[in-house]
Amino acid sequence: MFMSKGRKVVSLILALIMAVASLTACSASGSGSSNTSGSTNGTETAKEQKSVDFPKKPVTIIVPFSAGGSADLTTRILASNAEEYLGQTIIVENAPGGGGMVGQNKGAQAKPDGYTLTTVTTSVTINPLLNEAPFSVEDFRGIIQLTEETDFLVVQSGKEYTNFEEFIAYAKKNPNTIKFGCSGKGTTDDLANEAMIKATGISASNIPFDGSGLAITAILGGHVDAIIGGPSSFDNHIKEGTLIPIASLTEERNQMFPDVPTIKELGYDVYSGAWRGIAAPDDTPDEVVQVLHEAFKKAMEDPEYIEQMTNSQLSVNYLSNEDFSNKIINTYEMYKEAIGK
Repeated sequence: MFMSKGRKVVSLILALIMAVASLTACSASGSGSSNTSGSTNGTETAKEQKSVDFPKKPVTIIVPFSAGGSADLTTRILASNAEEYLGQTIIVENAPGGGGMVGQNKGAQAKPDGYTLTTVTTSVTINPLLNEAPFSVEDFRGIIQLTEETDFLVVQSGKEYTNFEEFIAYAKKNPNTIKFGCSGKGTTDDLANEAMIKATGISASNIPFDGSGLAITAILGGHVDAIIGGPSSFDNHIKEGTLIPIASLTEERNQMFPDVPTIKELGYDVYSGAWRGIAAPDDTPDEVVQVLHEAFKKAMEDPEYIEQMTNSQLSVNYLSNEDFSNKIINTYEMYKEAIGK
């Protein structure tokens, strides 16, 4: 009787031990499965970002132009929205000069650790072709494209001309009096100004500034008569009536200003547009680029970011790091062929 009860107790104890062991094994297995799933997920999570130990301090984005222009505005909207997803402060540093070359070179020569990035525009593909740039497009790798927009030819209000035909007629009647302003030597608007002068057959000068912000200040002050640029740079001035868009430098009319004719409609073949994005030094590790890309992409998908961009007359045109890197190279090759180098 006693032995029978003893065996039953022992059997019960053994059963309990086996049950506990089984639960422990299941728990360990579940934990291992969860970790494996997390590490193979294509989307970077906060835990995965920590696994590459980045970022541990604030990230700086160099804007190679003065404050107030489209590149500066685009960068600041991104920075204010991406900090939440990156988990660090993002500092925007303006480094104007040389039509963007000063800031672009500073970004290209930065330590490739992901803490110093550069806002790159189409000018980064032109400067190495037209100027003695101390860098090449191969010194950058794209992280993400933010926007792409078509440019407008804009003039100051209160003049003798209020549309494109009147502007060209005035320029031909008064040779060497019209002054075009641009954001820098070798920039897309610089090339567009030269193309416009050549295509229309007018005699006019083309004055470069260190960034579109200073070019806008110049036209508002009456120091230049016309500029070419994106609507985000001067939308408020158009709404206030101080500036007038007289031509869209694209094949189709822009929805922002549907009443403004295209340059092609007006009989000229002049195109000017610009993309903007964020790039890092070429040797920046893949895992660091991925962390930055995912944080910036999440910011671009945020409704608040989209609203701020829309209110600033900026389109949201996402490209992945690989596609944006290819676009930088392809744009460079396009301009290289056009310039004949």
